[in-house]
Amino acid sequence: MKTFETIKDIFDNTEKFHSYAADFYDKLDEESSNPRTKMLLSYVKKHHKAAVKELKKFTEHTSDAVLKTWVQVTLEKSPEDFFSHLSFHKDMNHEEVGALGQQVDGYLVDVYDEMKDVASTDELRGIFQNLMEMEVTRKRRLSQAVNSLLREM
Repeated sequence: MKTFETIKDIFDNTEKFHSYAADFYDKLDEESSNPRTKMLLSYVKKHHKAAVKELKKFTEHTSDAVLKTWVQVTLEKSPEDFFSHLSFHKDMNHEEVGALGQQVDGYLVDVYDEMKDVASTDELRGIFQNLMEMEVTRKRRLSQAVNSLLREM
């Protein structure tokens, strides 16, 4: 999909993505009966809610001139399309939840990496690099949480 959006639009869409992800994991948590899986789903849900807060702060500290900058966005999938193609079931174990979480977090890493590559200024490249690094850190934390659960077994 090719479209033009402002940086603010991209930030807003990313916030929506994280909010959607938190709701997605909340629904899985409600359906799960495995205590370890529920613990991980709760963690992942909080992880996405925290991402929304971080992104709001990031947006607040970004100049209006940058937020109003138009960029061409070329994404293979919209966030809605991405979530509609995820494979999940109500009795997922924590390893499956971890793998699903890596896919979800990886989507935004890929988006920001692409945005960084097509950014027209060093300032925009820096913004997308920072956002990509935030997502990579989230992926790492999720991986550590899954590994921690596996060690406890």
